[in-house]
Formats: sequence, C-alpha cells, structure tokens
Amino acid sequence: MLDDRILFSLETEINRIYSEVETEFVSAIARELARGSSASVSPIAWRTEKLRQMGRLEGKLTTLLQKRSRAITPEIEKAVFSAMLSAGEADDSILKQIASIKAQVDAGTFIPTSKSSVFEQLAASAIANAKTGMNLTNTGALQAVSQMWTGAVNDAYVRTLTGSMSLDQAVKRSIRTIGKQGAYVNYISANGKQTRNTLEVAIRRDVVTSVNQAAAEVTMGRCDENELDLVEVTSHAGSRPEHAQWQGKVYSLHGKTAGYQLLAIATGYGEVDGLCGVNCRHSFYPYYPGLSKQNENDTTKRENENIYQNTQKQRALESNIRKAKREARVCDAAGDSAGAEAAAQRVRGYQEKMRQFIRETGLTRQYPREQIYA
Repeated sequence: MLDDRILFSLETEINRIYSEVETEFVSAIARELARGSSASVSPIAWRTEKLRQMGRLEGKLTTLLQKRSRAITPEIEKAVFSAMLSAGEADDSILKQIASIKAQVDAGTFIPTSKSSVFEQLAASAIANAKTGMNLTNTGALQAVSQMWTGAVNDAYVRTLTGSMSLDQAVKRSIRTIGKQGAYVNYISANGKQTRNTLEVAIRRDVVTSVNQAAAEVTMGRCDENELDLVEVTSHAGSRPEHAQWQGKVYSLHGKTAGYQLLAIATGYGEVDGLCGVNCRHSFYPYYPGLSKQNENDTTKRENENIYQNTQKQRALESNIRKAKREARVCDAAGDSAGAEAAAQRVRGYQEKMRQFIRETGLTRQYPREQIYA
C-alpha cells in the first residue's frame, strides 16, 4: 500500500532530481538562441544561421540529457525502491494484525516483503518501468526541440520585420517565452487529442504512476500468498470526484467473498482512469473481517468536490510559481537581467497569491511543489 505521505515523498524526490535537468536543458537552448544577436547582425542573417544550427543544438542537448540521465538514474532507482519498500512494510504490518485475528499462524512467521519473491520481481519491474519512462520522455523532449527552436527563431525574426523591436529585444522576448513553457513533451491520445507536459511533470507522473501500480501488484501478490480475498481502498479528502464514490471501501479481489463488489469492476482497477491509474493517488491493502477499517472518510460529496477544486487551484498556483522561477533562471543564463528581474517579481506576486489562498482555504502549503531545484 502506498499512502499519500509515501507518494508525496516520491514526487518531491523526482521533482528535486528532474526539475534541475529541465532547467539546465532550457537554459542551454536560451544561451544558444542569445548568441550572435547583436545590433550589428541583420535579422535575416541571424535567422538563417540559427536554423542552420539545429543539428548542432540537437547533438549538444542529446549529450546533455544522456550525461544527466546516467548521473540521476541511481537516485531514481533509490527513490523507487524506497517507496516500494515502504509500501510493502505497510502491507506486512496489516498482515500481522490479520494473522493475530485469524489465530492461524504466528505473526512473526510472515516473510518480510523486502525478501519475498513477489517484492523482488515487482520492485525490479517498477525500476525498469521508471527508467523506460525516463528514456521515452527524454526522447520526446528532444523531438520537441526542433519545434521549440524553430518557433522561437521565427517569432523573433517576424517581430523585427515590423520595426517595433530590435533583434536583441525580439530574441529576449523569445527566450522569456521558452523559460515560461519549459522543456516539453507532446502526447497524442488515441482519439487524436494533443496535450503538452513539461519534462519534469511528465517524468514525475510516469514514475509515480508506475510505482503505485507496482506496489498494488505487490499487495495483490501478498494477499494471494496469504489466501486473502478482501482489500480496503485508501481514502482522502479532495479526491477526484469520480474516484470519491469508491474510495475508503472494502472490495473482493477474486469474487470469493459474498457481499462485496469486485475491486476491478467497482473501481476500474487496471484502467488508465481507474484505481492506481494515471495520476491516481489511491492505493489498497489487505483486509480481513474484524480488522478495523483505516480509511473511512466522513466528508460529504459537496465538501469533497470543494476541496478538490481548491487543490486544483493550488496546483495551478504552484505551477505558475515554478514557471516564473524557471524563466528567471533561463533569462539569467542568457544574460537577460531585465527579464530575470521581471520574472522574479512575478514569483513574488504568485507567492503572495499563494499565501492569501492558503489563508482563505486552510489548505497546507506544499513548498516542495514550488521549487525548481536548480
């Protein structure tokens, strides 16, 4: 079972590790864009040269990502293993309580999750999936570089044609835009809808989802090892409205216990938008009649939706703070001190909005979500 505290710790670690990579990646693009944009250079010559530099830029960024990925992979593996171990230990604690209730085996005879074959296999699988997700996201970011670079160059060039901006001013404007948007990855769904995520957000989502799913499989395996059919789903206030209806309840894994709904049918477990799906913060753990329920949530539907909407607003403010911080760092890297100061002022403005929002809602401020660690 992965509870919110474990997930938050994992998310914080991924953010710490990868937001630095993203900022370094975007700063490298900005420095290249700023190079050679003096008043003595004609806009058309500058544009021609910059478009010609695409291959060199892609090679430089590929080397950068490969180097940084090799350096951070052990940290990612450690974070994933730690989360898996914590989840397994939580299950073992509950299994010992169940053993005591059943009075069939001594609680001390349970095999520690960290030593079980189920855990070893699935922890290795979670780490492999996390590394695969990192590689795919890195590839996606590199594929987006051409679009990012060409768009920035053309935008700066077009602005010089009107005469309203010098080449230097237009380039600085493009750099500020790149700083705001970050290094991004484009996703196209089965129905053709395109979405864009920053490199750091994409990595965090993929790794956390992979670990949550692997931890759920560990729980499933531990239940099967101990011939348990029931599990309790975790619960938290402010959950996604469509998830609130099934959280905090007990379900049957295999339909062997009368009076309980099947987990997969009731919660959509195994589906992309169901329990343990993409961005889902719910998990589940072994349950046995007589064991105290841990996750009953007494918030009403309206209260839950209100908390959910407020947390979404908080996430948006956190995102704005990160974007402004990244823009300040990127502008500074490109030598745009005015742009860096303007972005820093926006950081302060968003932080004040956050403080006011926290006072009004009573939510807890999540400082790690506001950091870019670079």
